[in-house]
Amino acid sequence: MPILFLFVLVPNLAIAADVLVFAEVLFRHGARAPSAAFTNATYAQHFPRGLGELTDRGFENSHRLGRLLAKRYVSTGFLDAKMVSKQMYWRSVNLARCLSSAATVGAAMFRDYGRHLHVPVNTQETGEHLLNYDMNQCWRETEITRETCPDYGKPDDFKTWPDYEEFVYKCLNLSSDILSNYRFRDVEAHINEYKNGLPLPDDLADNADELEAIFTRINHFTIGAGYYHDHRKLRLKFGQLMRVLLSDLENAWDCHRNRKNCVVQPNFKAYSTQDWVILGVLDSFGALETTLGMRKMPNYNSMIMIELWDNEGQGEVRLLYKPDEIDETLVEGAARNCAADASRCPIENFVKCCDDYTEHKIGEYCEPLSVGEFTRDEIAARRRRTRYAGP
Repeated sequence: MPILFLFVLVPNLAIAADVLVFAEVLFRHGARAPSAAFTNATYAQHFPRGLGELTDRGFENSHRLGRLLAKRYVSTGFLDAKMVSKQMYWRSVNLARCLSSAATVGAAMFRDYGRHLHVPVNTQETGEHLLNYDMNQCWRETEITRETCPDYGKPDDFKTWPDYEEFVYKCLNLSSDILSNYRFRDVEAHINEYKNGLPLPDDLADNADELEAIFTRINHFTIGAGYYHDHRKLRLKFGQLMRVLLSDLENAWDCHRNRKNCVVQPNFKAYSTQDWVILGVLDSFGALETTLGMRKMPNYNSMIMIELWDNEGQGEVRLLYKPDEIDETLVEGAARNCAADASRCPIENFVKCCDDYTEHKIGEYCEPLSVGEFTRDEIAARRRRTRYAGP
């Protein structure tokens, strides 16, 4: 009896384990000068590029940050070492220190292939809604601020951002003995000078940690984070950014597994931003206490890293935080809706972390609850000029 052999062609269903699918990072710019004024006229010589601009230290450590990203994403083959633009999307808020940081970080990532490779950095000159927002058009924020600070008028009442910080300090009645001889509007300058290697006055130097803790509380209030956690504020300030961060993860997974949503889907996205944005995103994810803590602002060149992995067909998200300016140590962060003791979170859980912190229509949560609270003249004046948040 003849023996029949039946050969059946079976498609290759092997599933690779632990493949990095997509990564998005948000980093703070490098070391910079104070934003509004120096506390000592002689200090100006240490900041030759002027107020608010990167220092030599800022450029150097932004380059260092780029080398860290190179080790993680270029040397491993995740990104082409030749710097293929379509694999990436770089976005910076329209501030020179952030644009310069993005350019420096990107160049350092691809330095090994060629000395003159520079990533294309996108920015928004007007109408920024991802990495900032127009305070003048955010009427709801004014209402929320007046719940605690009834004397608050409008953003343009303050000439500089440190002036606004001083108003908040007084409103919250956070008077401290260590600041009895100082104006709070100068605290931002003292901190930035100190972090660039210049000495604090002796009485402040003895209480440097407490000084930063007080400054951090003010920032918590202004954005609705930490000690003053308020999802309403976080949503109107970071809702668009949170929506994009989460939807990009979903789209990347759909493209990887189902070949859907693959139109211009980069492997890597990078956002060059400011400390208060890093702070707000960490708290919007519910990861502030486990990463940064409650007494510090994000350091220069600190970074949030969000990675999407394919682990044998299961999409898993890893949330990491680099807290230090120079040290490359990464801290594991657990997002809301994810197990606190796990290094990764199923993507279906991760993307459901933050419904109360996302905004689907630009500016929808900036609309006032009570139109009558604002006079016609105030509305007209605020519409004439854009006022972005932060220093």
